[in-house]
Amino acid sequence: MTYSKYTVSLIGLGNIGYEYDKDNKTNKYIFTHFKAFNSNKNFKINFCLDNSKKIVDSFKNKNNISCYQHIDQIEKNKLNTDIVVIAIPTDQILQLFQNLLKKITFKVVLFEKPFASNTENALKIISICKKRNIKFFVNYNLISDISFINIKNRFKNEKFGQLLNGTVLYTKGIYTNASHFINMLINLFGNYQSIKKTNKIFKLKNDYVGNFEISFNDAKIYFIHFDDRYYSHYEMRLFFEKGLLEYSNSTKNITWKKISSDKVRNNYNYLEYNKSIIKNNFNKLQLNVVNNINNYLNKKQFSLVDEKTSLQTLKCIQKITK
Repeated sequence: MTYSKYTVSLIGLGNIGYEYDKDNKTNKYIFTHFKAFNSNKNFKINFCLDNSKKIVDSFKNKNNISCYQHIDQIEKNKLNTDIVVIAIPTDQILQLFQNLLKKITFKVVLFEKPFASNTENALKIISICKKRNIKFFVNYNLISDISFINIKNRFKNEKFGQLLNGTVLYTKGIYTNASHFINMLINLFGNYQSIKKTNKIFKLKNDYVGNFEISFNDAKIYFIHFDDRYYSHYEMRLFFEKGLLEYSNSTKNITWKKISSDKVRNNYNYLEYNKSIIKNNFNKLQLNVVNNINNYLNKKQFSLVDEKTSLQTLKCIQKITK
């Protein structure tokens, strides 16, 4: 099947927008919006925008794509685009989004997580998108990976059984890293039931850290912060009645261990030593998102995070950090 070519405008050329991949010459790893859209033949980057003159000049030296420092500099022939990606600091998103709408028209917007600095701003953004008939997605990229699609299908088909409890170990901050797991859990089990802080939540740089627990379907998931001054690491273990689902090695590996019964020892149940590997494509995290946007535009099955679970995630984080 041949797809139409869709135009994309990238707002923000920082780490996730452009920087992580700027010196990466291969397609083995794709971690940025720029490289991801460039790697899918169904998209063409219309223009880029960043408020740093240094970044804009550097980008222009390496790429033959229009790049601007200010919205007012965008040329008339660039004012209509299919998709806008907004990857700028969260507290600037609402104002930039409102200013952008005065200048250009688009059908789909992809926001960097968490997409708003508070619930009030989030509801304003959602309301604007509904009024303008703009489809809204947030870049919680784990949801677009083949591993999550597989896991969600297994859970729906009762291959795991009931969730019993779990643990999440995260570095950096609640918004930066823990939010990915919170959003994944909401996508799997529905909205949370309750939140409990198990030690003091405190501000660190531009984020928050600390230990807390979130309940889903009467099962508690314990989040533990690990100081990344030593090294970066994050993992998740979910204990189900039929086995253990484990994201390990900073989520590079995903495995399932089922339960066996030892008949010699009175039918004693235990987790098997052998694991079955759940395939993932985390080396191309952002390309997974782009491919799913392409599926959405072509009315095919897609896995992306919409405004509902994004808002639930934001409300959960705010309850933890307030």
